[in-house]
Amino acid sequence: MSTHHSRTSFKNILLTSCGLHPQIITEIIYALSQQNPPVVLHEVHVVTTEVGLEQIKTYLLDENDGYFHKLCREYGLNDTHFKLDNIQLLENAMGVSLDDIQTVGENEIVANTLTETMRQLTADPNTALYVSLAGGRRTISYYLGYALSLFGRPQDRLSHIIVSHGFEADDEFFYPNKTPTYITDRSGKTLNTQDAKIQLAEIPFVRLREGLPRDLLDGEASFVETVASVPKIAKTAQVQINLRDKLLVFNDISIAMSPIQFTWYSWLATRLKQHGHDVGAIRVHSDHHQDFLRFFESLYSANHTGVERARNTLENGFNVDYISEKNSLVNKRIKKALGSQHTQFLIKSSGRRPHTHYSLQLEPDNILIKDYFGKNS
Repeated sequence: MSTHHSRTSFKNILLTSCGLHPQIITEIIYALSQQNPPVVLHEVHVVTTEVGLEQIKTYLLDENDGYFHKLCREYGLNDTHFKLDNIQLLENAMGVSLDDIQTVGENEIVANTLTETMRQLTADPNTALYVSLAGGRRTISYYLGYALSLFGRPQDRLSHIIVSHGFEADDEFFYPNKTPTYITDRSGKTLNTQDAKIQLAEIPFVRLREGLPRDLLDGEASFVETVASVPKIAKTAQVQINLRDKLLVFNDISIAMSPIQFTWYSWLATRLKQHGHDVGAIRVHSDHHQDFLRFFESLYSANHTGVERARNTLENGFNVDYISEKNSLVNKRIKKALGSQHTQFLIKSSGRRPHTHYSLQLEPDNILIKDYFGKNS
């Protein structure tokens, strides 16, 4: 077993692309293993063309002379596995592999291939992806980064590699060796690979996964269709509140809640619809609890056990624990019922204590309230 340990309990997977410089792959593996704490990869996945595949076979995966195997032996990376089965070859609809990416159709193949590869690798919640934008054409790097935005999870990381001057893209350099190893750069200068510095620059990215509907996460859409769905999802997030029947409907999905949960969410939604995001948000150390109690009584009567319990608990107003508990219970219920579509309906907090405020993130126009007489507002 390797003497290194992962920074998490996840199965760590590298996903990158490769063009004419396969050393990008060994450089990334090396850089991750040298972080503090080190990240030892369990699998390496690469998307490439026919030309890139031949470069990987020749320079990295030869059992005796391949630099991937040399790197693993030298640094004890026995847990890292890189096999031909983990290389995704870019192919057209007829199954013919691409030598290069030059046409509009070939660009579409790249986009769809990377989207599907990313979707599959992020489907397992026990994996953590380390995605690098370093290899291959810029078009591939763009699609790789966008695909991670669509499907990436909190544990996934995006980065770019920085190699010190003189060693970058040198055909003889694959990683810094532990013992003195000399190569000749393009200008004819002799360099010791021990002097090379390799850094990973982490790149922040927007995670959109939680807003994607189930069919997209299940792979029933192309890259273009998936991207097109993002603004549509944001625009159509809608909640209907039936005060008479005590029912919440989120994008046509009904959720039954306890009286206190239904009241809490409906009250926040009503405040948002009436007053907007700023005024509608609630805060600790305010008189908002009085408004909440009146709303609760209007739904269930002053003698309802839940109303009486809330009245006694809130005698001195809202505190952080009360608000956090109600938010957590309601959000948990929404997440369980809505799955990947839950994000836009959650109660969220913003601002630092003691100025934290709590509200829904929906647009007021997307909140429909049906009163006791069946009228919508």
